Amino acid sequence: MRRVHRSLDAQQVAALRSDIAAKIPESDLPIGEMIRQMRISIKRSQSEYAALCKVSPRAVAEIEAGGGNPTLKTLQALLLPFACDIGVVRLSDAELRKRRASQSAIKP
Repeated sequence: MRRVHRSLDAQQVAALRSDIAAKIPESDLPIGEMIRQMRISIKRSQSEYAALCKVSPRAVAEIEAGGGNPTLKTLQALLLPFACDIGVVRLSDAELRKRRASQSAIKP
């Protein structure tokens, strides 16, 4: 397979990055909290929402609590009733600093 290289100057790179950033929505809300708010907005218990989405009630509880290790398939099932899917979001400066700090604290 042949590689394609492009010579972009700094201004072109900055313009591309700016264009990409403009297309990505920003959010500080964790996925579990977003799912909880969605569920509450339709007045469903965790068990009712789990049945609606065909996932286990335990999975809903763990995800909403910010725990567990859900698969993409499970998250997609929980977002489907709202016509939403998993995507890319831009982190706020505060969230980015927080995540970078937690990563550097883990390294030996």
